[in-house]
Amino acid sequence: AAAAAAAAAATLRQQMFCAEYVLLVAWFSALFVPEQFYVLSVKDQRGSDAARLYTSFYAVSALVAPLSGLAVDRVGFGPVLTANTTMVGLSMFLLGTESLELVSFTLYVCGRVSVFATYFSFMLMRFGPRNYGALAGTGLLVSAVAGLAQYPLFRWGLSDGFENPNLLCVGICAACVPFGVGVWVR
Repeated sequence: AAAAAAAAAATLRQQMFCAEYVLLVAWFSALFVPEQFYVLSVKDQRGSDAARLYTSFYAVSALVAPLSGLAVDRVGFGPVLTANTTMVGLSMFLLGTESLELVSFTLYVCGRVSVFATYFSFMLMRFGPRNYGALAGTGLLVSAVAGLAQYPLFRWGLSDGFENPNLLCVGICAACVPFGVGVWVR
């Protein structure tokens, strides 16, 4: 609580350059690449029927956000950040497997909505409301730029198959797990 109070009292510049903000934005931006790639490539990887089914899953995904918030209230940010990251990674791993596409869709929509919910709520809880708009907006800008990496991944998938781009996305997610674990143990 004392660390959060000190972070909330810091200037915008101090907040933007503190390790926790940089790591939060790096986590969010790195996960944004596989999240966007999933949406872009699901039709080409699974076909039109699966893409329509995925769209149905995505349409109801907002219902997960309150559950993510409840999980944060019950167990804290660390376990939820770790679970969100893991869900997105597993969804990428399973995307190429027809028999598990429903599992992949479920993990993806739950993970994606929870990533966004925890990003914004963690930012507010950690840094307070004074600079929230500037901090959240800067993180969104960075993630949008990072998200452009989905296009070369997609071209790679179209030219050589999607197995390797999917595995790279799984690796990106795996590299993000330590952030959630770090928040969890702190």
